[in-house]
Amino acid sequence: MENWMEKSKTIAFYIFFLIALIAVFVYVYPRYEFDVGNSEVTMGFENSYNAEIEMFYAMREISEIGLAGDRVVYYFDFDSLKGNEFQIEEWLRQRSGKKIIFIGNPPEIDPEKFAQWLDQYQIEIGFLEMNQVTNWLRSVIQNRDEGYQKKLFRVHTIKPAEIDALNLTYPMVLRRWIRAKQERSIDFFWVQPLDLESVTYEQYGQDIANILNPSDTIKTAAPESNLLFKSFLIIGSIAVIYFYSPLFALVSLGIFLFFVFASSFSDATLYLAGLAGSFGIAGIYKYLRDLHHSPFLKFLSLVLSAFVLGVTINAVSFSFESVNQIYMAHGVKLTLFYLPFLVFLREFALYGYQDLGSKLHWADLLVIIFVVLFGVYAITRSGNSGFVLTAERQFRDQLEVLLGIRPRFKEILGIPALWFYMFGYHKRFGRFAFLVPVLGVVGLCSIVNSFQHVHTPLFTTLYREVVGVTIGTLIGAGLGLMFRKKSFASHYDNN
Repeated sequence: MENWMEKSKTIAFYIFFLIALIAVFVYVYPRYEFDVGNSEVTMGFENSYNAEIEMFYAMREISEIGLAGDRVVYYFDFDSLKGNEFQIEEWLRQRSGKKIIFIGNPPEIDPEKFAQWLDQYQIEIGFLEMNQVTNWLRSVIQNRDEGYQKKLFRVHTIKPAEIDALNLTYPMVLRRWIRAKQERSIDFFWVQPLDLESVTYEQYGQDIANILNPSDTIKTAAPESNLLFKSFLIIGSIAVIYFYSPLFALVSLGIFLFFVFASSFSDATLYLAGLAGSFGIAGIYKYLRDLHHSPFLKFLSLVLSAFVLGVTINAVSFSFESVNQIYMAHGVKLTLFYLPFLVFLREFALYGYQDLGSKLHWADLLVIIFVVLFGVYAITRSGNSGFVLTAERQFRDQLEVLLGIRPRFKEILGIPALWFYMFGYHKRFGRFAFLVPVLGVVGLCSIVNSFQHVHTPLFTTLYREVVGVTIGTLIGAGLGLMFRKKSFASHYDNN
């Protein structure tokens, strides 16, 4: 029975690997073409703007009266326009067929009812990221008819208050616009006036336009999915989970089918992708770690497998809803922390607790405090709204200027640790050696996690991960070479 189970898991891995290779060759280039074709952004300015930028949109509050042409985008601030349901519906009726961006704290209106109003008055939604209203508005969009749902456009803005709160310099502000275009598949930039005496509103807009070369028309990214190809990807996702655990594969299939009926097919594939990323990399790591091959071959196989798995879950997640973040990626934190937690338990049980128990020292407490604080910081800074130090923001910007796209710190720190573990250098760290493989798999999981951000152009993700892994590998190999020379010199001296 056990032998049959192992054979079935091996077959499942081959099924996954074949489908994953097909995904790499069939999905990557068409996705690249899609991203290039939807890379342009359009700009909108408020009434006080008078510089000469051709074909920009005018931003106006929804309650403003006057002529309204096709090149006007309204914004509805629920905090400043505190109307009842009747008044809110009346404002929408007055702007039938217009484009509206919603901001502020959401009203006490059922999302389904609000969606019906929007459909009735043919409103095109401007979907602003990371605002108080975002989650409520996401539910509204999910309840809209498909035709109107696909007319939404994704919006990015930088509030004047945000500049003060984050202590941003003017170059850092410009970098944020560049990053939004590169990484977030934004359709429309709402350029609010800056609260800086040294830069006028007109100069601000011209600087952004010169950097980004904006389009004159709002265009929503609308990918088309091939159902047959998507079905193969679903089979591959279940197969890689089965390779890790047949029980987990059964549970994952149940979760997928549940959300197909309870939510939508697109949302269900995002759940499946999250589970495949978390359990797939755990199964691949466990299998390759125990193989008796050269350390370099195992290291290279792990990294390449993480890329292949990442491309696969990106492909299975790819849809209009995921690219435009109507449905969000699921299992992001599970991907980042599931395997590291398992590795921590294994390595600590094998030798970590013995060393700590026999050689307990007051400095151990400091190390434990540092590890806990580092873990808490890693959790709090993850996600779009995570806490990030100003110094780290500035360092990120410098890396972007140098490399074009900022690599992730998890790879720059984790990949050298993975190199150390594969080559056995982690044992040089004494009683804290068990932490090295934990950090190593954090870097490995981060590669997979990066591909879960489906709204990011695929080339951006690939470039970022290749740069991060390359830097991490060079650091690991360089430090490993130093360790080898030191060991050789020490051995020579002893003899």
